[in-house]
Amino acid sequence: LGHEVGICDRDDLRAHQSPYRAFEAIDMGIAWADQVVVSTSTSSHSEILQMVGDKRVLVEKPLGVSVADVAFLADSAPISVAYNWRCHPHIQQIRQYDLKPRAASFMIYCDKSSWPGEEYGDMLLEASHEIDLALWILGPATVVSAESPHPDEWYLHLHHRETGTDSAIELNGRSKSYARGIAFCRTSRANPNILWDAGYAANGWTSRISIDRTHLKAQATPDQMYRETMRRFLLSGESLCTLSEGRAVLGICDDARRLANCRGL
Repeated sequence: LGHEVGICDRDDLRAHQSPYRAFEAIDMGIAWADQVVVSTSTSSHSEILQMVGDKRVLVEKPLGVSVADVAFLADSAPISVAYNWRCHPHIQQIRQYDLKPRAASFMIYCDKSSWPGEEYGDMLLEASHEIDLALWILGPATVVSAESPHPDEWYLHLHHRETGTDSAIELNGRSKSYARGIAFCRTSRANPNILWDAGYAANGWTSRISIDRTHLKAQATPDQMYRETMRRFLLSGESLCTLSEGRAVLGICDDARRLANCRGL
């Protein structure tokens, strides 16, 4: 895209072996850059975001570990959050509908212990993708109930005020397979029944969408979605998660934890 790139990596050898300009300290790289991409562990986001000043920033999801963790950020800060599933062609297709479904369901199954997401501490932060999609597609929501029978399992019931939709979010980090899915149940003929799922198997990534029984497939790997997220950040910011939207996702996570803790008392 015609941009000069610099990198700061906690692995100095990896940084210097990359084709990009390497910086030994984060503050040096930030001072050199016009725009900043933060792709570090979630627990380090707030520390780095305090260093960026008023520069445009794309931060890997989630924005932080809680609302309090990023409370210092000004509402006007030019920060986007890289919820890259927004760039999946099927999700873009779903967003074209003025959906007001009676009910919706979002789910993720994965083996969290086998990938870097384990550092998040609990499944909610990895599965904040599903929470972001629920809010992005159906509008603001409140948490009606939340249960966590295991640290890597969550069941949330959200109510979306603008559409009147109740959505269920099922998060399972103890599965031996990888899959994500969404289902919408319509209230009238003007709103289609939609089923979407994406998964990883021996033959690679696959994604299927069914709109009123019309089936379509698409190939979109995480790397492709990351590249599209980066392209939109550098060129336009189109369809990226804003700072306020990123905070809203963390607010849902905070409320879910409180409700689950109260239920467990």
